[in-house]
Amino acid sequence: MRRLPAALVIVVLLAGCSGGSAPAPSPSTTAGETPVTTAATPATTAETTSTIPSPEITAEKEAAAKVVIQAADAGTGFTSAAHDASTDVDLGPCIGHDPVLSGTAYPTQANGPDLTYSGELAEIDIQSSVRVAPTVAAAQASMAALQGPDLLSCLTELLRPTAPSNGITVSSFSLAALALSPVGDDLFAYKASLVATESGTTVDTTADTLFIRTGMVISQLSVVGINVIPTSTLVNRLATILATRARAIA
Repeated sequence: MRRLPAALVIVVLLAGCSGGSAPAPSPSTTAGETPVTTAATPATTAETTSTIPSPEITAEKEAAAKVVIQAADAGTGFTSAAHDASTDVDLGPCIGHDPVLSGTAYPTQANGPDLTYSGELAEIDIQSSVRVAPTVAAAQASMAALQGPDLLSCLTELLRPTAPSNGITVSSFSLAALALSPVGDDLFAYKASLVATESGTTVDTTADTLFIRTGMVISQLSVVGINVIPTSTLVNRLATILATRARAIA
């Protein structure tokens, strides 16, 4: 499908998040569509760092890469491409600098591939990332930062689309906490919704973002639906896969 540029606001919003920069110094939701039958080889990229990682960090980054969601996990018809880091959003303005989520102090993040299921009129995008904290307590502190009382209101203002431009009109945008079945040791999730119009074409986009802590592992999952609402069954299944794999390295 031809994606409306305004819909990218949500894709950018949910495709990946970082924890602030360092201080200065099922396809079943698209019933009736023809599934995509070709899939690229799954790829996994890791967050870069300016320092040489220790053998321990290198090993944990390699372990994290085995946790992320791949095309085979998502289901038939998903294509796979290396993660586009330009879609990541810095949560620093809302949670401050977090050493685990930012990866600056303990750079163990692995990004899963960007997965896409594209039909004629609808699309589902999936992205995941995994970070291994140095301790369970550090992972708990990062989750606590994510669940601060003002986070959702801050994110709403941070990510709210700007005034209409280039013929694109945003008619609605909202962000709210998302209730899901328990998974892992701790879960924080929210849903964003966007309706935008360009040249008379309206695109309705929803995006679910989950942060799942399993021991000292924090997994992030983003599921974006364009002109389709991904089922909770799909979201819960992928979240369970992440938590189960993370348990093996937690």
